[in-house]
Amino acid sequence: MKKEEKVQLTSKNVDRERDKLLFSIYKRLSQAYEKHGNYKEALKYDQLKDKVESRISDSQKYHEIKELNIKYETAEKELEISRLNKEFEAAQYRRILSITGFLLLTMLLATLFLYERTKKLKKSREALLMADRMKQKDLEHQAFYNETKQCLVRNYLDGLEAERIRLARELHDNVSNQLVVLKMEIERREKLHPIAQSVADLHTEVRNISHGLMPPVFQYATLSEIIKDYVYQQNLKGNILFTAVISPEDYNWETVPSELSIEVYRILQEAIGNAIRHAETGEVDIVLKVVDGILMLDIADNGKGFVVGEQKAGLGLRIIEERAEAINGTLEIQSEINKGTVVKLQVAL
Repeated sequence: MKKEEKVQLTSKNVDRERDKLLFSIYKRLSQAYEKHGNYKEALKYDQLKDKVESRISDSQKYHEIKELNIKYETAEKELEISRLNKEFEAAQYRRILSITGFLLLTMLLATLFLYERTKKLKKSREALLMADRMKQKDLEHQAFYNETKQCLVRNYLDGLEAERIRLARELHDNVSNQLVVLKMEIERREKLHPIAQSVADLHTEVRNISHGLMPPVFQYATLSEIIKDYVYQQNLKGNILFTAVISPEDYNWETVPSELSIEVYRILQEAIGNAIRHAETGEVDIVLKVVDGILMLDIADNGKGFVVGEQKAGLGLRIIEERAEAINGTLEIQSEINKGTVVKLQVAL
């Protein structure tokens, strides 16, 4: 046999064995992808397998024709070639088995890795989703709680305001009128004239209390005007000096809602009432101002003061806190022993 024919035959054998190897690899890859549900890749490798199989078939036919030609030439060479081919095929088979085993092991490990990673990612996503749901539920519960609390505070303050109005009318219509009748009856008796002055003073005090209980009519006066008038009325009593500073002077106080004005006025009343009853003060300074859309009210006295948080808040302070919360305001109370107390209110307009 010519040297060129031997080389060509050997090349054909190598190609055929390579195609067999590729055929086996493509077949296993197709089966592996089909098993994992990746039908697109399975179809791709199945088509490649068919092409290799066709090539192998053609190669086999060519090889068979060549072998027939070789058989005609010499039986000994045919046996030698057959033996060599068998040895080569055995080596290739062992190589294919090794490569296939390695590939299968690699694919198995990769599949297990992907499976575990997918499972961990799924658990992580589920945990994050559950945390988000719990956070959303907490926010909803907190919003519901705040809304309910605001509603309860509003109802309480409305009830308190209605009770103030009822008491004011009761004092004005009944108690005040009865005091007038009593004063007239005492004045008829000369010996009781000194008592008549006490009854007159009591009548004046009852009228002042009844007027203080009635809410101011902000339809006809602004918050700044009401506070100025309130300070003026307090100074008429003469025992405590009240001052009021209102800024800016050119601010349009008519833009402050009447509902907000009532609550701010009531907070002022309660704070001053506390100062008069408990602080033993001689001076009360009031500052009302608007800065960058924030209404600020400060009520400061020079009384005996107290340690904030050391004692339980009284009814007046609780009412102040509830009114501030009802208008979404922030309340701060500063006080020191023998240095007085400052009540600070801030609320957005």
